[in-house]
Amino acid sequence: MREAALKAHAPALALLALLATYLLASVEPVLQNGDSAVYNQQVDELDLGVRTTHIGYMALGVAARALMPGLTDAVMNAMTVLVACLGLCAVYLSALRLSGSTAASLLAAAALLAIPAYVRGALLSEVDVPLAAFASVSFAAALHGRVALAGAAFGFAMLISPLAALALPAPLGALWVARSAEPEEPRALALAYARRIAWFAGASLLVYAPVVALNHQDYFWAGRGIFGAPREPFDLAAHAKRSIAFARAQCLFFLPFYAAGIALAFRRQLGVPAFALVVVLLATLVLGDRFRDVPAQLTSVALLSPFIALALPVIEKRAHVALLWAACALAIAWSGWNGLQRAQLEVAQRSDERDVLLALREVSPLRPIVIAPTSGFHNARRIERILFGKKDPGVLLTPGELGQRCTDIAREAQRGIWFLKDVGFKPCSAMKEKYAWSRHSLAGKSVRALLPQ
Repeated sequence: MREAALKAHAPALALLALLATYLLASVEPVLQNGDSAVYNQQVDELDLGVRTTHIGYMALGVAARALMPGLTDAVMNAMTVLVACLGLCAVYLSALRLSGSTAASLLAAAALLAIPAYVRGALLSEVDVPLAAFASVSFAAALHGRVALAGAAFGFAMLISPLAALALPAPLGALWVARSAEPEEPRALALAYARRIAWFAGASLLVYAPVVALNHQDYFWAGRGIFGAPREPFDLAAHAKRSIAFARAQCLFFLPFYAAGIALAFRRQLGVPAFALVVVLLATLVLGDRFRDVPAQLTSVALLSPFIALALPVIEKRAHVALLWAACALAIAWSGWNGLQRAQLEVAQRSDERDVLLALREVSPLRPIVIAPTSGFHNARRIERILFGKKDPGVLLTPGELGQRCTDIAREAQRGIWFLKDVGFKPCSAMKEKYAWSRHSLAGKSVRALLPQ
């Protein structure tokens, strides 16, 4: 039986392996933002006791760090690529269970990969990609009747981010479809469904609860904890506006296919999981956007993707079959190619920036002052990690901040001041006396600097 299943899925597995190989070739040791710098430092130090609302994500990083060679920043990006491919596999299996069509299921998985935020998050180690992937694994396992696996995957998704709770209706709805040779008597059906939910809850809590219990203080009350994390005020109109903006930017071409798949599910005795997905969408709209730490919409899109396959076989029997299938394939190709190109361009730009900063570290004998157009948490933490491998406040200043501290810095006259971009800075009189302008080539980029005389 297993050999037959592997043979049946061999083309899909081969395509997945090729995709993973291609994406892994695009991985660079770059950082997306300040959060990436902080998480990667915690992975380096095996410090999983802080920011524990994302402890599952960091645990994946620790495991990958133990198994893969290379710098932690590259390993984290490679880990997310592999987990993203796991999510695509889960979408394929969910779509196959819903539709029975291998070709349509492959298109459904490709549709998720074509979401720009998904491929970007895979290459730049964004937390919402493992979250979406493990939520998809839970949904697929539930559809196929693997109740314990579904629960365990959902419990781990909760450890990646508590926002996984918004996706809970999806596997619970899928468990209704998981019945096989059960009697049709309503009371017996209800009892069997309740047993599956109990097994699901037990497996989920077995993974989730001990970790939370051990880290309850940080998990609930710290600055990134459930009750301590900053959140937006409740504003349904603003939440709807952000969700609509996400849909327009990320999956506009797929909206008709999502809607058709959900509608057709109600006609094919799949109304329970379809209704569960509608509940997930509403929960994301009302609650998810209050927490800006991890975008909640991507998980909803991943869970919707299998329903594309549910629509296509029905469309297949109608008049304009080739045109409609071609429209879906064209939407995937257009969105996927543009999303991949933008993600690879961003990776290349961040790699160039990293090369400049590493070259700066080599030529600057003392801790440099780096001047960038903007500072803030995300810029500062990235630059600090690249230059020193850890948090080192005072490295990054904006031109305005440099102007405010000009006299104090000139009084010390020890640290070089390096400008990542030419911002037309005019030094104060005290700095003119002790510093002189110079120009240097760092990793092929011309950089201006004020160095002590």
